[in-house]
Amino acid sequence: MTQTKKTALSFFCIASLLGTSVNFTSFKASAAETGPVVINEVCAKNTVFAAPDGNFYDWIELYNTSSESVDLSGYRLSDNAEKPDKFVFPEGTVIGKGEHLLVYCNSKEFTLDGRLTAFFGLSTDGETITLTDKNGNTADTATFGLIEADMSYGRTSDGASDFAVMKMTPGEANDSGSVIKKVVQTPSFSVPSGFYDESFNIELSAEEGTKIYFTVDSSTPDASSNEYTSAFSVEAALNKTQSERKPEDGGRPEERPREEGPGGKRPEEKEPAGQTGSKDAAVIRAVAYDSEGNASEVATAVYFIGYGNKASYYQNFKIVSLVTDSDNLFGREKGIWTNYEEEGREWERPANMQIFQGGNAYVDQNIGLRIHGGYTRRFSQKSLNVYARKDYGKSELEYDLFSGTLRSESTGKKIKDFDSFILRNAGNDWQDTRFRDKLNQALVSDRNFLEQAMEPCIVFINGTFYGHYEITEKLSEDYIHDHCGVKKSDVCIVKNQKLDEGDEAAYQEYKELEEWIKSTDLSSSENYKKLCELVDMDSFADYMSTEIYIANKDWGKNNSALWKTTTVDESNPYADGRWRFILFDTEFSSNIYNTVPVNINLFQILDKEENFLNTLLKAALKNPEFKQKFATVFMDIANYNFDTNKVNALISQYDSIYKEPVADTLKKFGGSGNYSNAVSTVKSWFGSRYSSAVSHLKNAAGLKGSLVSVTVSNDSKCGTVKVNTLTPDFSSGKYTGKYYSDYPVTVSAVPAEGYTFAGWKLKDGTVIKSATAEIELGGETVVTAMYTTGNGESSSTVTADTSGDVNADGAVNSKDLTAFMSVFYGNGGNASSADLNGDGRVNILDLIILKNKLIS
Repeated sequence: MTQTKKTALSFFCIASLLGTSVNFTSFKASAAETGPVVINEVCAKNTVFAAPDGNFYDWIELYNTSSESVDLSGYRLSDNAEKPDKFVFPEGTVIGKGEHLLVYCNSKEFTLDGRLTAFFGLSTDGETITLTDKNGNTADTATFGLIEADMSYGRTSDGASDFAVMKMTPGEANDSGSVIKKVVQTPSFSVPSGFYDESFNIELSAEEGTKIYFTVDSSTPDASSNEYTSAFSVEAALNKTQSERKPEDGGRPEERPREEGPGGKRPEEKEPAGQTGSKDAAVIRAVAYDSEGNASEVATAVYFIGYGNKASYYQNFKIVSLVTDSDNLFGREKGIWTNYEEEGREWERPANMQIFQGGNAYVDQNIGLRIHGGYTRRFSQKSLNVYARKDYGKSELEYDLFSGTLRSESTGKKIKDFDSFILRNAGNDWQDTRFRDKLNQALVSDRNFLEQAMEPCIVFINGTFYGHYEITEKLSEDYIHDHCGVKKSDVCIVKNQKLDEGDEAAYQEYKELEEWIKSTDLSSSENYKKLCELVDMDSFADYMSTEIYIANKDWGKNNSALWKTTTVDESNPYADGRWRFILFDTEFSSNIYNTVPVNINLFQILDKEENFLNTLLKAALKNPEFKQKFATVFMDIANYNFDTNKVNALISQYDSIYKEPVADTLKKFGGSGNYSNAVSTVKSWFGSRYSSAVSHLKNAAGLKGSLVSVTVSNDSKCGTVKVNTLTPDFSSGKYTGKYYSDYPVTVSAVPAEGYTFAGWKLKDGTVIKSATAEIELGGETVVTAMYTTGNGESSSTVTADTSGDVNADGAVNSKDLTAFMSVFYGNGGNASSADLNGDGRVNILDLIILKNKLIS
């Protein structure tokens, strides 16, 4: 079959409609019917061609191929198809016949005097540039890949259809003498990757004068592969893939000992999984060669046929396809799946990654893969680190992996770009609920430490179903930068007591800090003050309370991380040079493998090994200020974050999401885990954990007081109330928790607009006027926030009208009706408590409110 040149228009239109991120290293012309003005040359990193102001900018060169001048007034230029008018050519902009026109790209957003200046920069990783005419029609587009410094991608001659890597010729004619390497356009597929109800014929096309070679077994095609001659069906490709699949190499032949991890021997499993199971998707890979032997980049298409009637998670989850040479995974010598204990960059393998949602492809990018994890890399379903690098094309994945839920702590903006992430197999929980870690971290996402965002997905490797994985943030300098707004080069991360990111000098500071803590009496207020200058002790208290409460048995020396900045930026509170903490890999809790009983004492377990966390905790607890802080924080988290109703609601939510994909995943990988029993175990464990955990706190901190019930009532429409470190949800009108009587509970109020804080009313009728008050705990404690509205004598007192607790005993029952009627008939009592609607009077309207509360 004669190959004809197929322009990029249809492909880019489809990609645009589907939101596909196209990542080709080649430079592509845009349309079969381009206008007279074309994008002629692009430079994304310029350090030698100075602009009139002496600085160096990215630039885009246009060329008029016609014999007449063209008025560009109202034309637009952009590097974002969704925002085509990022630069609009001003009125009177004309490009003469056969002339070049240079547009400087300045992301700092100031106009060069007398020069056309677009307020956006070009990515050295590659992107698509679009020229739009004054009527909104696409006049030309150009997609380029990685551009080295001071080189350009351009047409081999002015207006030509062929492109090449070139020496820069800004504002001057392009010619063959500038060509460094001719670029062969990547083959395109007649139908984009995606989910389809039925099979169809697929056509491959490339520029005229090239030959296309393809594979259907996920291997990288070259000139020895099948030569494309005519269309073929996707179903035939799928069947051929299955028949041609090579048996798994099997890797190193020696038997690996089944070592015990923190919980002893794991349940039995199928190992290795390798390429077992049926092929579930068709994978077609293609490359084009020109007559001189120059090859294009490899194009990969993945087709899922007949998934409309399959599990609902195919519609609801992100679907991640990973395609690479089988030898990269399962080869005896180089396979990372086979040689799973190997680590480092030398054990990273290239792959194509596509991400689908709702049946459409949103990402098509070349990435690197490594095996992730410690002990868990021995499991047959292995976790994977995914890396975006310039070596593969783009240095970032520009895609919202977490569906808009992930935001920066420093700016509040969504985080949508990633240089790496983890496809996690749920770690030690991989044969049980597969959501233990996610549950633990989600319940404390409001606390003062970093945790990992997670989102479930389904992974296919070389077209084969590999089941449920959790898209998970990866701890890195990029992760810290995104969340805390600090410079990547300033980040130091110590993970598992070893330097993970950053420079050796900062790590030495960490080791010196540990030695200083060991030799210093922190009961001294002066020494403790110095410690607080080095460590964020609020973050430490939150972090330790969480890990101890959930009883993460695989933690201490392991699965611990802290970070700091090496330079101080006074404008950023996170860049103060203090150590802060990161929560991750928490699933070895809640009686996993029947090894973490509800009464397990993590204080004692932590104390059995020498590690930084235990050293710091024992030393800091000698200081009365920290001891109070830690006891208060621990009880706040126990009462609020791990409230049984809150935990059960989240478990039920996760159960409905994970039940089906977990079942299908375990069918592939085997194992003796029982999902339903595991979910019940987690729910039961959290339901009973409280009493043991708070008792352990009392012993570890040497508390002498008793547990006292504290109820704080507030009408949230009147103002916001904090209780110690908490900002509770007062939708029910009150917050109730238990605290040790050793220390007071601190309450503070900020009135809403139109209200004035009037005071805190205690159970005995005492009113404390201060907006922030310390409430001593002599027994059962009830505190009500009061507000006033209006001015002068017309003002009225407003309390939490949803309470109904007239006698202020912390409960709403028949005793409140008796107290109310006493006030109602003028026989004495607290009129303020009986005024349930806050109108300044006690009447039948208040009685109706109380009646409804008693009925409910």
